Order: sequence, then C-alpha cells, then structure tokens
Amino acid sequence: MKSESIPNSAPSSRASEAKRSGSVALRVALNVALNVALSVALRVALRVALNVALNVALSVALSVALSVALSVALSVALNVALRVALAVALRVALSVALRVALSVALSVALNVALRVALAVALNVALRVALAVALRVALSVALRVALSVALSVALNVALRVALAVALRVALSVALRVALSVALSVALSVALNVALRVALRVALRVALSVALAHASRSLSACALFFRVHQIAAAKPPANAITIGLGTITTRGHLSPAAS
Repeated sequence: MKSESIPNSAPSSRASEAKRSGSVALRVALNVALNVALSVALRVALRVALNVALNVALSVALSVALSVALSVALSVALNVALRVALAVALRVALSVALRVALSVALSVALNVALRVALAVALNVALRVALAVALRVALSVALRVALSVALSVALNVALRVALAVALRVALSVALRVALSVALSVALSVALNVALRVALRVALRVALSVALAHASRSLSACALFFRVHQIAAAKPPANAITIGLGTITTRGHLSPAAS
C-alpha cells in the first residue's frame, strides 16, 4: 500500500512544477514582448519624426527663399524706377523751365519795347526798352523759375518721401511676417511631428505587442499541453524511493508480496 501512494504523489509534484515553469515562461515571454515592442516603437517614432521634420524644414526654407527673392526684386525694381523717374523729371523740369523763361522773357521784352518805343524817342526808347526788358525779363524769369523749381521740388520731395516710406514699410512688414511665419511654421511642424510620431508609435507598439503576446500564449499553451500529457502518462520503469523500499513501476515489489 505504501508503494502505491508514493507513485500517485509524483505526478502532482510534477504538475505543480509544470505550472510554475509555465508561469515563469509567461513572465519571460511578456517581458521579451514588451522590450521588443518598446524598441520597435522608439525606432519607428524616431524615423517618422525625422521624416516629418525634414519635410517641414524643406517647405519652410523654400517659402523663406521665395519671400526673400521677392523682397529683393521689389527693392531693386523700386530703386531703378525711382532713379529713372528722377532723371526724367529733372530733364523735363529743366527743359520746361528754359522754354517758359525764354517765351516769357521774349514776350515781355517785345511788349515793353514796343510800348516804350512808341512813347519815347527811338534812342531813349531803345535804351529804356532794353534796360526795362532786361530787368523785367530777369525778374519774370526768376519768378517763373522759382515757382517751377518749387513745384518740381515739392513734387520730387513728395515722391521721394512716399518711396522711402513704402520701402521702410515693406522692409518692416517683410521682417515681421518672416519672423512670425518662421515661429508659426516651427511650432506647427513640431506639433504635427509629435502627434504623428505618437500615433504611429502607439499603433506599431500595439500591433507588435499583440503579435508577440499571441505567439507567447500559443507557446505557453503548447508547453502546458506537453506537460499535461507527460504527467498523465508517466514513463515505465522509473525508479521511486519509498519508506525503506525501492520499487520499479510496472513490476511487483517483494515487500508488497
């Protein structure tokens, strides 16, 4: 009877050992799956973040280059246009002033000369006419020249002031717009990169963890099945040691007889 109770206790001990080894295998499989999932998620997140950051940096660099090229082209065009306008305005003003001065001087001189020549003698009339004509011509020419010069100077000064104000406003607006665009682009790029990286990392980590968990569960199930089968069918001729007796399974012991 003692020899029969000892073989019944051996399968229960082996089953408990199989359960312990199965729990240890489960823990090891879960740890390995988590480590692999974390490493794969970190690699995928880094790659996605780098790709998104490179794309955003290229788009921002292209937009900044285009804006700088446009600003330089506008400044050069404004400089050339202002220089050409100033040269043309000076030429037109000089030609108009000379023509007006000559026409006014000639008309005034002729009128005065004719009136004085008719009233006074020819000699006195000629001398007085010449003197008065010269004085009147000079005064009229100076007045006309001063008025024309003042009007032209005011127009040119207004145009120059408007051009300078437009340049300053454009430069300030472009600098402010570029700084704001750069800051907004960097913040948006970082937010988009972080969100995309987190989503991709979570999806990849979940998929990898589920795959490894399913594999580890199937391996543990096979391990438990093998141990259950081994515990249900003990091997023959296994030597067991009892209380002062040594029996061999599958044969009748002398102590029992």
